[in-house]
Amino acid sequence: MLLTLLLCWPLFVFGRPAYFADTLGYVHGGRTATMFVVHQFAPLSGSLDAAADGSADDHGVKAARSIPYSVLAYALRGSDGAMMPLAVLQVLLTAFAVTVFLSAAPVSDRRFWGVAAVLALATPAAWVSGCAMPDVFAGVTILIIATLSFRAARLTTTVAVLLSLIGAFAIASHASHIAIAIVLLPLALWLGSRTNAPDRRRAVIWLVAPAAIAVVAVLATAIIGFGDISLAPKRYPLTLARSIGNGPARWYLERHCEREHYAVCEIYGTALPRTSNDFLWGPNGINRRATPEQMARLRAEEPDILRRTIAAYPLAEAAAALRDSARQLISFRIDEANFNQRIEQAGGDEPTLVDDPKMSATAQRVADGIFAVTAALALGWVVLGLRTIPRDRRAMLAVLLAGLLVNAAVCAILSGVSDRYQARVIWLLPLAAALASRPRRLTASPQTR
Repeated sequence: MLLTLLLCWPLFVFGRPAYFADTLGYVHGGRTATMFVVHQFAPLSGSLDAAADGSADDHGVKAARSIPYSVLAYALRGSDGAMMPLAVLQVLLTAFAVTVFLSAAPVSDRRFWGVAAVLALATPAAWVSGCAMPDVFAGVTILIIATLSFRAARLTTTVAVLLSLIGAFAIASHASHIAIAIVLLPLALWLGSRTNAPDRRRAVIWLVAPAAIAVVAVLATAIIGFGDISLAPKRYPLTLARSIGNGPARWYLERHCEREHYAVCEIYGTALPRTSNDFLWGPNGINRRATPEQMARLRAEEPDILRRTIAAYPLAEAAAALRDSARQLISFRIDEANFNQRIEQAGGDEPTLVDDPKMSATAQRVADGIFAVTAALALGWVVLGLRTIPRDRRAMLAVLLAGLLVNAAVCAILSGVSDRYQARVIWLLPLAAALASRPRRLTASPQTR
């Protein structure tokens, strides 16, 4: 409970969660999904497909976000629509996952509170958990996989069930979290098989359970809501946008659009936008120009265009993927979760985000500098202590560090480089440093923390 209060400090200081441009899209999606269920799956004007961002017309939708997270965002938006209940719950779930991890590691009470203070005050953990977005659940996903991989036998059944349910929601809350889990799970299973962890079968069951529940939930919402068997239904063509922005897909389409019948060629011809942001969200972007039918074709044609692009420009695509992944790994500023906007809703109008600065640019730069120093020191501590820690803790540490790399690669390759993508997981480094410290006997249970 005390860790929850520590992580809530930005909510106390600013009096509201942080918001991002996509925040209201989740609320809209949750509202429509809820109405869909309330009306007993009867066709609605706009239907569940309107879960995108209000850009759909009467004939369908252009794109949609995670329905599980959208429903939670809508349900916990609060009477004033400011979404404080959602932010508090995210902080609570993050604190629970951290507490279980450190207790199962284990670390002493003194070290626990040292790590907790660093986590809350010198990393983006409090910022991303207090942001009305699913970002923090990327770090929670990695943390829970590391915990269940090697410490499931140390957890009570109640704690293991709660951790699995939180992990399932964390994975289902964003398509990139599903990709992270798919990559990390085989690594965690392989590392677990090489350790002498007790009751390995039980550990495997608990480890696989969150991912299995998440996949079932996402598939169920995709089938019921969209009639689509997909782990990323109604997604934006982010990977195509990234390749167009980097060059290879744009070069391929400029050469072939005159004889191909792709939807993107139908929209732009050979005069494609020069950046991924312009392609997706600009005044001439597909979010404005593409019809729902064209957006559906863009999604369907994206894999084929990318395969042909890679075949035509393999070195350029590989170089761009490596470059972007490396950039993403070290990009974790908080400029996109800075509490400088508020939600405004007048009467029956749709809520909007309006500027309401409460944090100066100088304060942001100071915070970003503190985060960078903390990350560097934590990584240095990990390197210094790596050879002295027990084998099973080394395996947990490997999963955490791999999670940072996988997150950077997934985001950079499937979407693009953005500070918020790595900020959502960089707070795991002090926890990794705690693993690299000499293990000590616990003097308190997770419930007392």
